Amino acid sequence: MAEPSLSEQPDWQALAALVDPSRPTPFLVAVQQHLQFGQLHYRAMHEGLGSIFSSGPCGAERSLTFLLACLEELLLQQPPAGTGGGPAGVLLDPPAGGELAHAEALAAADAPGLAEAGVAVEAAAAVGNEAEQPETEPGTAPVRKQKPQQRQQQSDSWRGTVAHLLLELVPPQQGQQLVQVSQQLEPQQQEQQRQGEAEEQQQQEQRMQQAQAATSLQPQPLPAGLLLAQRPRVVALFSACVGQPRHARVALKVAQAFGLDSNDVPDLPSLAAAVSELLANRTTLTPGLGLVMHFQVVYVECCISADRLKAAARATRVFGLKQEFPDVESRYRRSAVVKLASKRVWAVAATFAGADPMVAADEAGLAEEYRRRFELPPDVLKLDPEEVAAQEAARAARFLPFALPPERLLWVDGPAGLAAAAAALSGADILGIDVDGSEREDSEEHSGSGDSEESEEWGEGESEEEGDAESEGEGNDESEGEA
Repeated sequence: MAEPSLSEQPDWQALAALVDPSRPTPFLVAVQQHLQFGQLHYRAMHEGLGSIFSSGPCGAERSLTFLLACLEELLLQQPPAGTGGGPAGVLLDPPAGGELAHAEALAAADAPGLAEAGVAVEAAAAVGNEAEQPETEPGTAPVRKQKPQQRQQQSDSWRGTVAHLLLELVPPQQGQQLVQVSQQLEPQQQEQQRQGEAEEQQQQEQRMQQAQAATSLQPQPLPAGLLLAQRPRVVALFSACVGQPRHARVALKVAQAFGLDSNDVPDLPSLAAAVSELLANRTTLTPGLGLVMHFQVVYVECCISADRLKAAARATRVFGLKQEFPDVESRYRRSAVVKLASKRVWAVAATFAGADPMVAADEAGLAEEYRRRFELPPDVLKLDPEEVAAQEAARAARFLPFALPPERLLWVDGPAGLAAAAAALSGADILGIDVDGSEREDSEEHSGSGDSEESEEWGEGESEEEGDAESEGEGNDESEGEA
């Protein structure tokens, strides 16, 4: 059969106008029939189908409604039991063709631009390499038949390829259109900027003319009111696809084509959970990463659920999501302070406290000491004398549980005192040695030097040295243990 060119394709706009939007089966069958020609370039199909959104009998509203109906038929409808590969009988049986792994067929539909789609058509034309053959005559070699799982994989690949092709037809929105034009003109701008300043005004006028020309060649963006009216259908389509790993690539394409953001998703925790499952699977890792970059809120949600508060706090600053996550920064600081305070690295913990007056950790004496060291006014602590006394009593009971009579104290200030101490210790079963002098001073000096370096590098509420501070605290613990 002769391979069709662009001129031999049907009038897709007229066909879409004739087909009932609620039953787009004939249109989808015609699209698949033309995709079965392996040598038919994707650009020809894309240009032919692009006429659906041009000015004509369909109109923007009917075109968008028809496109969404096609996507819903492809991705939401399930084939009845006992049928072939297509969803609800929409698609024909996969065509026979060359050999291509199913994973490659799926990966082809995920690369950017028309080059990606050109490979996707080849993949779609090749997924039917194991289509069922007619029954052979007796005595001839048996023909291998497809397994149900293979037919399901081929059906999913076909549906994904056709859905990807249809999503490519959605005109870019105003913001996306300007980005595409700027990306196309960026090399030209860089070359023009190398010229003298005298030609700067002329270059600017030329760039404006080029941008207008490039914009005029692209399909006009859909009206904002039309997109708003169809938003519920788009969100429902996206939610259904993102929950199925086999449609993860289509879900990403839906979000990109229609410009969905976190405000459109009704259940962000569920979206974060679905994306986490995609990231955990090698075959869906690429669309999972794409969804993370598109929905930046999902990344922060994943970090919080994994108790990675440092990464979550940094993401809220980089992505400008402080309004969506107002407490992440304080939760991160509080977690860091508690962790460092548990290791008694008080000076480092004070840097994480930032502008906070002080952190109460049942150490009223140390709090007063650091208040004087930081030259803070006395009223910042607001310590309750009874609470301070209770802390001191608890500390004494914890570390000095036994009463020590005064006569048991030996002052070693000469040979006689040394001999008395040696005689007293010679009969003791357990000896306790207090090495809290120079060892602790050296440790605190080391911690203090680390604090000054960290406080210089730590700005705008971000601590890049949390790991260093924590490792420093661990070092202090080890030195005390050795002592």
